[in-house]
Amino acid sequence: MSQAAAPPLAPVEEAVVDHRLFSPLLPEEEALASKESGEPVETATEARVKALMAELELTVALKALTSSPGALVLLDGGFVHFRARAQAAFGRLAEAVTGGAGVLVGVIEEVSSRLLSEAVGELWPAVRPFDREVLYGCLMVGEAFVVESELGKEEGTGTIFARFGAHPQPVAFDYLRVQEEEVLNSLGMLRALTPANERGVPAPVDLADRYVRLTLAEVEQLVTAAVPAALREVFLTAHRARRAL
Repeated sequence: MSQAAAPPLAPVEEAVVDHRLFSPLLPEEEALASKESGEPVETATEARVKALMAELELTVALKALTSSPGALVLLDGGFVHFRARAQAAFGRLAEAVTGGAGVLVGVIEEVSSRLLSEAVGELWPAVRPFDREVLYGCLMVGEAFVVESELGKEEGTGTIFARFGAHPQPVAFDYLRVQEEEVLNSLGMLRALTPANERGVPAPVDLADRYVRLTLAEVEQLVTAAVPAALREVFLTAHRARRAL
């Protein structure tokens, strides 16, 4: 079961939440899997789960913009990630924000791009470092580095590296180039939403992650309610749990 949420800031009171249940045994999933060829079942299933999760997150973001027009919406991840896994859903969201529904920013905690090292070419060794490694410790707290359009990841997408927390490793913000002015004007808000003594990720991203994650106790309750005791004993109970001492 996948869950996505957009916990709001005041004055909006209710979070936008949606769920999606996946099983490779569902008829629609079996039909989709039968069309796939050349991939191991495990690989195809993992890719399908990631695609459904990305689509769910984008759907929730679009619902949040519908319920709160003009909002600044933060995605947990970069635009490349969402385009690759749920292109149609990302297209609908991008169309909505470019039409004035709000401002869209993708927050990237573990920056794995190489925009800067590729820009300097042969000055770097054969193994080029990630942008997070190039900029590690280079930015003062509160500083941001706006990547020029010719160095961008994809046409129409811009990237900003920023250090809004105490940790010297920067995070990245993806945005649509057509919204560059709005995003630059939102950097102060993003810094204000970022805990000063932490790793530099705006708090709403962590709040959403905490909101949707099931605790171990909740997982155990779901399993107890849905799986017969005999099956739990055979397939889900660790042998060490039967220790008497």
